[in-house]
Amino acid sequence: MSQRFVIPNGQTLTATMSSDFAGGVLAFSFTGTPVGVPRVYRTFAGSEIEVPQFSKNEWRFNGACERVRIDLTGVTGYSTYSATCWRSGRPVPIEPEGISAGSRALVSQGYNEANVKNGLQYYARMAWPTATPIANGAAGARKLLFVTGAKPVIFKGRVFDYIGEELTIQLFEGPTGVTGGTPVTVRNFNRINPIASTMQVTRDVTTTSDGTAFDDPEYFFGSTNAPQRQASSIPAGRERVLKPNTSHLVVITSVVGTARAQYFGDWYEGSPDLPLTL
Repeated sequence: MSQRFVIPNGQTLTATMSSDFAGGVLAFSFTGTPVGVPRVYRTFAGSEIEVPQFSKNEWRFNGACERVRIDLTGVTGYSTYSATCWRSGRPVPIEPEGISAGSRALVSQGYNEANVKNGLQYYARMAWPTATPIANGAAGARKLLFVTGAKPVIFKGRVFDYIGEELTIQLFEGPTGVTGGTPVTVRNFNRINPIASTMQVTRDVTTTSDGTAFDDPEYFFGSTNAPQRQASSIPAGRERVLKPNTSHLVVITSVVGTARAQYFGDWYEGSPDLPLTL
């Protein structure tokens, strides 16, 4: 048993499918040369699961599926497209032929490398040098606003360099009364097929309330006599997952004296593939 479902140009969803099908393959056809990678999702019982890409312009999945949705956000360089989904009564092979028999090489890579190649790894850098140092005390604290868009955000790394005697960083969610500040340009590690970021970053904002703290203050100790240029980061493997459509605040305070500092954040935007359920 098999059947074909077409998503014509300008549309994003297949017709409703029977849940009796076991496997599925979706392939894109473009007029022109697309730059960027489409995203594919399968839906069942009101839940949506992203389908991993199998090969160029091809996505494969097994399991229950009522409809397939495509997302071409950030994909450019084409004039028209169509996507065809073939459903089969049998599961489709997800691994390239020959891998399990040892007759084909299997190359693995980390998430960061894959995210960069797919144009979904971003970063932003903010600095307070000699010309605009961080003044002493809570009144001189610098506040960074990170507002997530429709996608979840996974912070992969954070680096904080400073010259000062004692500083703290604390993270908050849901600040209120946010005003002022300067927009920060979000950069993409990929210069070939970058996908537009959904995150908005603003530096040096003011707030009525910083919101709910979801981390204890992190202390950084240096010396005014022999300044420390400390690079600190979240421990390897400790990623921080941020909710979509939510405001987050990073508050940097110089507890003792005036300080100079630089803050660097590195993140991925999109749904994590694991765990699928809790």
